[in-house]
Amino acid sequence: MKQGLLVVVSAALCSGACVQQRPILVVPDSSLAGISAGERTQVDAMAVLLRAAKDARVSRKSALTSVEREVQMAGLAIQRDKAAVNIAELQFQAAQETANADAMLPANKARQDAGAQLDRSTATRKYLETQRDYQQQLVRVGDAEIAVAGAKLELTKYVALTQARGYPNEEKLAEFKSQVAGAEADLAEVQVLAAKAEATMSAMRPVL
Repeated sequence: MKQGLLVVVSAALCSGACVQQRPILVVPDSSLAGISAGERTQVDAMAVLLRAAKDARVSRKSALTSVEREVQMAGLAIQRDKAAVNIAELQFQAAQETANADAMLPANKARQDAGAQLDRSTATRKYLETQRDYQQQLVRVGDAEIAVAGAKLELTKYVALTQARGYPNEEKLAEFKSQVAGAEADLAEVQVLAAKAEATMSAMRPVL
């Protein structure tokens, strides 16, 4: 019996540290018309998991955008505080020139306070940068979770289709299972990177 299953190859390419979201081996939804109600339920359940993974990735991307904005604002705060330090230093120098102790003491205190504020702003930006790095890793985890859910969905669709048509292809089935295993391996790898980024972020958390 001729197998009617169409398997397509995704044209999307991925290089470097990115994660391929779309499965390479795909079972067209149009070929699933003859599957049983039970098999359809399994396919639908996998599709729900894929949608949930995509929704989670959107939330993580939104969180990344937010922290990237905070990093930018922290950079501007540092510029502001550097200016305040320079102003306080000039005011202290002016007070020194007058040899007026009553003016020198508060000017020196203002200079010290401005320097302390700059230190806090610098520490805050460094922490936010590690937070941004962590959120970037979480987005990559989201990409990998989508890849796993997508691969599992395609495997479930393939199993349902072959059971419905009665001609299982063990070699092709092994390829779909390998696709799932590869996606799961990628997920495990980025989860390790995310855990390291989280540890770095925690270590950089400013002490208030």
